[in-house]
Amino acid sequence: MAALVATYAGRMPAPATGRSVARTAEVEAYSLDDYCRKFEDSEDTTATARAQAEKSRDYVDNKHYTAAEIDALKKKGQAPLAIPRIKQKRDFMAGYERKMRTDPKALPRTPKHDKDAEAATDALRFIGESNRFDQIRSAVWDNGYVEGYGGAEVTVEQTPKGEVKVKLIYVPWDRLFYDPHSRMPDFSDARYFGMVIWQDKSDALAMAKTQDARDAIEATMSAGGVVSRTYDDRPTHSWVDNRRTRVRIVQMWCREPGGDWHVVKFTKGGFIDPPSKPFQDEHGRSVPSLVLWSAYVDRENNRYGEVWPMIDMQDELNKRRSKALHLFSTRQTMSEAGAVDDINAAKRELAKPDGHIEINPGFKFEVLKTNDMAVGQFELLQQITAEFDRAGPNASMAGKDQRAQSGRAIIAQQSGGMIEAEALIDGLKDWTRRVYEACWLRVRQFWTAEVWIRVTDDEDNLKWVGLNQQVTLGQALGELQEQDPERAAMVMQRLQLVPGDPRLEQVIETRNPVAEMDVDISIDSGPDVATIMQEEFQQAAEMAQAGVPIPPEMLIELSSLRSTRKKAIKEAMEKAQAAAAQGAQMEAQAKAIETQAKAAKTQADTRKTMADAVNSEIEAMGKGAMLAGAMQPQPMPLGDPNAPPPMQEMAPAI
Repeated sequence: MAALVATYAGRMPAPATGRSVARTAEVEAYSLDDYCRKFEDSEDTTATARAQAEKSRDYVDNKHYTAAEIDALKKKGQAPLAIPRIKQKRDFMAGYERKMRTDPKALPRTPKHDKDAEAATDALRFIGESNRFDQIRSAVWDNGYVEGYGGAEVTVEQTPKGEVKVKLIYVPWDRLFYDPHSRMPDFSDARYFGMVIWQDKSDALAMAKTQDARDAIEATMSAGGVVSRTYDDRPTHSWVDNRRTRVRIVQMWCREPGGDWHVVKFTKGGFIDPPSKPFQDEHGRSVPSLVLWSAYVDRENNRYGEVWPMIDMQDELNKRRSKALHLFSTRQTMSEAGAVDDINAAKRELAKPDGHIEINPGFKFEVLKTNDMAVGQFELLQQITAEFDRAGPNASMAGKDQRAQSGRAIIAQQSGGMIEAEALIDGLKDWTRRVYEACWLRVRQFWTAEVWIRVTDDEDNLKWVGLNQQVTLGQALGELQEQDPERAAMVMQRLQLVPGDPRLEQVIETRNPVAEMDVDISIDSGPDVATIMQEEFQQAAEMAQAGVPIPPEMLIELSSLRSTRKKAIKEAMEKAQAAAAQGAQMEAQAKAIETQAKAAKTQADTRKTMADAVNSEIEAMGKGAMLAGAMQPQPMPLGDPNAPPPMQEMAPAI
């Protein structure tokens, strides 16, 4: 998830963790021996599965050999090679899980609970972020992938200030036990399960609420006893570690015939906490605080992870490589007795690249060819390496294939390879949803007073969501005053309210009452975000990229930027828009002037053309008139009628 963006305020009553169980016949029949028998039955029956889980973890930690196997290999002259292929595959899947982290989202069951769903979503994301649930989920995923199962506890904690906070606590796999007859991956068919807690004697005595509990701790310290390796306080193997004076306490959840669950805490010597039912679901039935998940369950109800089936391949890979290396670096000889003076010295010389052996005359000495054995081991090594590459995440899925491929081909191979992991991812997703459902049940049960969730870390532009918000008459009138001052004045006049009136402090409404919120919890499959505000911003940004005309100002307002930066961006945008508008105006004016100049020039050219045309026409008309005149008979001047006209008089006619 993103950085913490929520805060908690308000005080709630302390959780009813000490509430007694209704003494049904089933609970009454349970005794300390019954609880101890259940735990020891689980401890004995699941011993094989737990041994496999421990071996799987050793292989992830690159501990592939026992001490006896290492000694045997050294006697043969072979190196105890441990190729970390299992660790590489586990590391890849661990990174894949982090990439697939998800967010909780509350969905309304009816239209009137739409706003309630938003408030519930913010509350759940706050709980997840404040408890670092991403890290808890990754640890549980690692336990499921390697050992086969894991889980977390969803409980509550009262602070010194009287606040009750929902707590998520990771429980390591080797502190969990369960009903060995359970075969469902989510342990929904288990009649009991629980966890082992080791505490210092002083801490256990301080937390004991009764004298009987303190006596039980003292009795356990003096009793001792041998237990299995998985649940011990390493390196001790008993109910008591006398060097640290630590005691093993078992916390067990048991399901009653009617479906209710009760929890009990005990040691070998007696009860620490009596049976109780501290947590309830939305229908008032008691529920356990542990939420468990397992990867695979075999036909014997043994739970195992992805690592266990790869151990045989890892062993063969290690031993084939070690044997091939040994054969490539050693040679076999055959000789008659007395051929060499010192056989061990001769072997040492043969192991050297430049070794030299002196043979006694008359004796047979021969170096045997073992290349066929080395080549055979190498071919088998190549086969098991290829087989190992096909199991789980391979080089193509990790994007490390050395062959030249297109980006589309690499993506296709990665997508195809991830199909194998979808079953595990789906199981983890279901566990995540169940954890958040348990968180919401704790909220409904224990958040009974007013709680405020801050949905942004912008100190200059805070946004708060109130749960169980108590609204007084004065607050309601203040809100109405901002929206409709005239109506607010009419209400105050009708009620005859004056400043300091005690009625102004009366609670008239409870907003976002948690107990009445009717929502379902789902898990988003996209990238995780911290709040509804960030989710809305992402959705708006995606819509804008898709072509929806969303104003940039709205995107800025929905973003998680600080208000000062939002203001600076908006001012810069306004200046840019003003400058752009001014530039556009000046450009328009320049274009208008240019257009007017072009129009004036065009008009002038038109006038000139028209004038030229008129002048040409007039000139043409003039020439025509002169020619027409020249064609008319001219009166002869007085004088000689046959004499031609003078030259200067005929010129204009030409």
